[in-house]
Formats: sequence, C-alpha cells, structure tokens
Amino acid sequence: MGDAKKANRIVISGRTDAIGDVNVNQALAMARALAVRDRIRTIAPDISATIAIDAKGRCCFVASNSDEDGRARNRRVEIVFMAVGGA
Repeated sequence: MGDAKKANRIVISGRTDAIGDVNVNQALAMARALAVRDRIRTIAPDISATIAIDAKGRCCFVASNSDEDGRARNRRVEIVFMAVGGA
C-alpha cells in the first residue's frame, strides 16, 4: 500500500471480456472496480487520495476474446496511482 499512501489520486478501472450482454458486462466492470476500491479502503482507511472509478465493460482488451485464456485476461481490474510532484 506504499504507492497508495503516496498518491493524490487513484483510478480503479474494471474491465470485462466481449462475451455477453453489454449492460451485464458494464455492471460486472463496475462491481469489480467497486470491490477493489472497498478492499483498499479496508486495508488502508487512512488513504487521503481521491479514488475514481473507470468501469468499462467490453472495452480495452489486452488479449483476444476468441478463447478462454484471452477472455480470462480481459476480465480484470487495473489500478493507477497518481502523485503530484515527487522525488
């Protein structure tokens, strides 16, 4: 949690694969991002950073959706820690 404590802003991005209904995938992406946000807040309640959610189902793929391995890689959460200034 060292990076989180140094950050001014944390962006948590939920993602899904390309299978299924667009609305269901959007809800899954949001649920993933919120679960990670809640876990961060539980582990480090003193984090003062602003936490932003960027949930996009059926978006931003890192692998092909043509097989299970690729779809599994696309179902993920990305976390970006941003700090103003620094050493």
